[in-house]
Amino acid sequence: MHKRTKYPSASHRQSRPEFVLSSERLEPRHYLSANGLEQAEGESWHVTYDTLKNAYQQQGRAAPHVIGSGYSSSNLNQADVAMLADVVRARYGVTGKGMKIGVISTSFNALGGMDEDIALGVLPDMKGTDSRGYSYICNDVDYKDDEGRGMAQLVHAIAPDAEIYFATPNPVTDFGDPTSPSMAIDHANEWAERYVSVIKKLVDDIKVNIIVDDLYDPIVPWFQDGIIAQAVDWAVEGKDGNKAVAYFSAAGNDTNTSYQSTFRGTPYPEISSQLPSSVPGNTEQYLYHDFDPDAENIDIMQEVYFPGAFNKNNFFVQWDQPWKHNNSAKHNNSANEVWFFTEENGERVYFGKAIGDPDYPMSLYPLSGMQQGGTQVLEALPNTFYVAFVHNTHGYDGGGGQELPTFFKWITVFDGSQPPVGEDFPQTSFIEYAEHGSSTVWGHNNSKLAANVGAAQYWSTPAYQANSSDWESVLSDFSSFGGTPIFFDSDGQRQEPEYRPQPRFIAPQNGDTSFFGSGDPDKDTLKNFSGTSAATPNVGAVAALLLELNEKLTPAEIYEHLAASALP
Repeated sequence: MHKRTKYPSASHRQSRPEFVLSSERLEPRHYLSANGLEQAEGESWHVTYDTLKNAYQQQGRAAPHVIGSGYSSSNLNQADVAMLADVVRARYGVTGKGMKIGVISTSFNALGGMDEDIALGVLPDMKGTDSRGYSYICNDVDYKDDEGRGMAQLVHAIAPDAEIYFATPNPVTDFGDPTSPSMAIDHANEWAERYVSVIKKLVDDIKVNIIVDDLYDPIVPWFQDGIIAQAVDWAVEGKDGNKAVAYFSAAGNDTNTSYQSTFRGTPYPEISSQLPSSVPGNTEQYLYHDFDPDAENIDIMQEVYFPGAFNKNNFFVQWDQPWKHNNSAKHNNSANEVWFFTEENGERVYFGKAIGDPDYPMSLYPLSGMQQGGTQVLEALPNTFYVAFVHNTHGYDGGGGQELPTFFKWITVFDGSQPPVGEDFPQTSFIEYAEHGSSTVWGHNNSKLAANVGAAQYWSTPAYQANSSDWESVLSDFSSFGGTPIFFDSDGQRQEPEYRPQPRFIAPQNGDTSFFGSGDPDKDTLKNFSGTSAATPNVGAVAALLLELNEKLTPAEIYEHLAASALP
């Protein structure tokens, strides 16, 4: 799952995330052998691996090999060794016992593999209910990918005795109907309300110690805390008589395919010749953002290039106006649009515009176009196109909207399917006037009190001594960048811009699972679970080991311990 540019550059405003490699300082692995802890009978990996090996042999498949030191509670997750969680378990005798971890994701047992996973030992017994009568599967949907079960396997590999609970705010299959912005926003608002209910279920009823999640929706406020972000902070603060919950959220896999800037509005009557009659109004009523920061030049069209097919990717833009919450008085009062242009015979030609709802400071466009009933209702943009951000000084037809924007941002959600922006990458995307891209962490993933998690390949960590030098881990290209500013409090009152240190951590990804993943790059016959969705449960599981050692640790103290033991 994904990233960031100027006001100033997000990469300059955020502090560098920590690489979570263990809950203690990295040390030579032979210490375990010297302490007589090698292949201790109490280590559950023996049962797990033998059961898995026999099952594979019965199916005529090659058994997966044991990687790393062999002390892992499960050979299915190489992040266990990459983070030295195996060292911690062996040295301190911790397994996550007594800890409850909530996993929020797409689905859990829609594919029907849970019972087999439990029999193999790659999941704890999650059938039925716990000792208090609560189901380990709080709810489930027919989503047909079971990413939540893959996340639970990663947790179980590191904290084998922790109780795992799953919940989902789904069903949701897309971002709504782009031709009906009101419908898309209603769809997103309903999903957000379900998300809040899921968090409260895990906190109020289940009494979890830790939550890990990997879901996001671009149709939430970027510049203020929406209801999901507020629920996350509520959980971390331990309000309403609940214990404080350590919350870890996936950064996303959207690399840095974004642009953000203060609004530099300028009239540009010369554009009249490039606009069709379908664009209403006198062009003199519009102010156009000047993308060129050089005061001597004016450029109202930003060139954008994304290689390859766009598939289901969408273009989202938001500007600094309050987000409408539950009929709140504060809401959007700035009439803005995004116009798209293409190039034909050396001339810029108007293509169309993103669409939005006047009550909300956002608009969107599906880059791949859209069909309804066999009719093409929105045309696909070519790989190279031009963006104009436009303010209508006359406001909306129904009144209001005359207030000037002061800041805006657009994001294209690629979910790992496109390379990052920048000269250092081959086959790179190109965003004019955003040489290093911009942030793509938003919403509850950018909340004040949670820990957002980016991703690094497990084989690029020092524990695997590959693709790393001087003990430095390498951030995965797709991992989202932080730096999205917060301009409003939760009530929509403007405040001084707040830049939060997210992502807070970078953790290993691409560990194996019994079923979930899109490839097998390490050639061990098991699928590798890639992305920040995999990195996040790995950190949450290490947090469970810390909490077992000291249940009095607050979420902030857990984050501090993880940061102190990580590579800077």
